Amino acid sequence: MGAGPPRPPGLATHARANRRCLRRCRSGRDRQSGVSVDLHPEAEKAREQLSAMRGAPVEVQVVAIEKDRARYAQLEQIVQTFGGRHQAWCGTLGDHIARLEPEFSTTPTLFFIDPFGLNPLQAEVVRRALRGTHNEVLLLFADQAALRHIGAAAAMDASDEQPLSLFDEDATLQAPAASRELQVTADAANRIMNAAFGDDRWRAVMRHPAQSRRQALVEMYGELLESMGAKRVLSLPMIGKGSRLKYHLMFATKSGKGYEVMKDSVERAWTVIWSMTGRFS
Repeated sequence: MGAGPPRPPGLATHARANRRCLRRCRSGRDRQSGVSVDLHPEAEKAREQLSAMRGAPVEVQVVAIEKDRARYAQLEQIVQTFGGRHQAWCGTLGDHIARLEPEFSTTPTLFFIDPFGLNPLQAEVVRRALRGTHNEVLLLFADQAALRHIGAAAAMDASDEQPLSLFDEDATLQAPAASRELQVTADAANRIMNAAFGDDRWRAVMRHPAQSRRQALVEMYGELLESMGAKRVLSLPMIGKGSRLKYHLMFATKSGKGYEVMKDSVERAWTVIWSMTGRFS
C-alpha cells in the first residue's frame, strides 16, 4: 500500500475587522509570459466568507503591485473591470509602503510578497509591512538563490585566506588573487543577502555543512520574521517535479488563530494537490 502525502507544516486567511486589504506585490521578472489575474472571484469569495464569520458586512480590497511596466499595463486593464473595488500600482512594495502605513491602525492587511529570486527581497520593507497590529505576510523565500549567493561569498572568503609560510615568502606568490569576476559576484551576493536579512547574520550559515545550509537559512529567516513582530511563523516547502524542493513560502502572523487556520488550510489543500499531481507546488 503506497504511502500517503507527507504532512506539510501548513495556507488561508482570517479576519478581525470590517475591512480587509490584500496586497499582492511582485518585483523583478514574472515567471510566466503575460498576466493572468483573477482578482474579483477570489476577493468576492473571501468577502462572503468573512462576512459570514463575523455576522456583519466585510469589505475586501485587493491592491496589486507590479514592477514590470508592460505587465502592469495589462494588470491595470484587468483591475479596471472590477469597477474601482481593486487597484493596480506600478512599482514595488518598497515604492508604495508609505502610502499603506497610515491605514495599518484600522485595516488588517495581508501582504503577498512574490519577488523573483532573492534580489528584490528587502528586510526593511517586510519589517514595515508587519508593523500593523493585525498585519500578516506571506512571502516567497528563494532559499535556492540564497544558497548560490552564500556559495559566491564563501568562495571569495576562501580566496582571501592566504596560507602562512614558515619562510616569510611574499604572500602574493603563494596563491593567485581572486578573479575580477568572482569579486563582482561576491560583492553582489553580499549586497543581496544583507538586504534580505537586514544585516550580515546570514554569514553564520557558511559555517554549516553544505547539506544543512538550506534548512539553516529557512530557520534563520523565520527567526528574522519573529524579530519583526510575528508571533508565529509557518514555513511551507514547495516541491516541484522530481520531488525537488523549489523554494519556501513563509507565513508570518501575530495571531495564534491565524496560524492554525493557515496550517489547517494548507494541509487540506496539499492533500488534494498531492492526490492529483503527486507533488506540492
